[in-house]
Amino acid sequence: METVFDKLLNRFETIVQNGRLGQGYFVVGDNLHELERFVFSLIDICVRDKYQGADVHAYPYLNELKPMSLSRLIRVDDVRAFEKHFQVKAEKGWLRVGVIWESDRMNEQAQNAFLKTLEEPGAGSLIILVSTRPGDMLPTIRSRCQLISMRTGCEYQIEDRERILQALYNLKPKSGAEQALKAATVIKDCFAGLNLLAEERVNLQEKVDGETKAEKKRREDTNKAMLKSEYLSLREEYIGLIYSWFSQLVLVANGVEIEKLPHSDFFDHGEIDWVADLKVSDAEYQLRCVEEFASSIKLNVKEELLIEDFLLKVTEKR
Repeated sequence: METVFDKLLNRFETIVQNGRLGQGYFVVGDNLHELERFVFSLIDICVRDKYQGADVHAYPYLNELKPMSLSRLIRVDDVRAFEKHFQVKAEKGWLRVGVIWESDRMNEQAQNAFLKTLEEPGAGSLIILVSTRPGDMLPTIRSRCQLISMRTGCEYQIEDRERILQALYNLKPKSGAEQALKAATVIKDCFAGLNLLAEERVNLQEKVDGETKAEKKRREDTNKAMLKSEYLSLREEYIGLIYSWFSQLVLVANGVEIEKLPHSDFFDHGEIDWVADLKVSDAEYQLRCVEEFASSIKLNVKEELLIEDFLLKVTEKR
């Protein structure tokens, strides 16, 4: 049986054969080991007409950048050294390939510094960014790459799962503000319940007889931190569910049959008539909107406004 990975690689092989290879790709997923297997298979497709070696890892014009320091950050100096690879002239017809693993570990300064190379990598260059946390990448970086999404997520057996999915069912591209605001009402209500859900899950420290003011403050601060941590964890699961829904749509738009999707159960509510005609460009645009939402929500902006804004973008009549 053809897997999702196989389907995407076959599509990519057609792209290469037709001479439509882009210069920048953003490969996202949940498992770095699986992403590594996919990326090297992808590179093999791109270079096999010139490179006859048995191990694509040894391709002479391949350069890789990984977070290596104790902080696991990729800094500007690391990016500058990586960029020099694209200044080295390759043999005629050979492709210079650069891969940044865990590209979300680039700090903001490094990402901004890398924009110029992404915009003008030079002829005969291929840049691949790999991430399991695409929401941590700047929108300006993501917008300059073609997305290859293999995100499967967890099982998402969470509170409000069915309510959220049912709301997302109606978000056909370009369906307009009315559908967006209906879905926003549901999703905002689900997010509003996360504080109560966090309180149910956390074992808070109870008041002790005779505790001092310092002990009371320490207990209250600890409880507050535990609740916030649990809330953020729950919120990440909800955002992950939303992200996974839209990443499934990208796969469908690329020809993957619903029953072969990592989360085919998302479609158990019944057939969605508009999915069969979903364009790749529309599905990828919606997924970019989710990524911007996931990134913005970390900035402590009011969640209700972000949810509305995100869903209005998803359904806007461009």
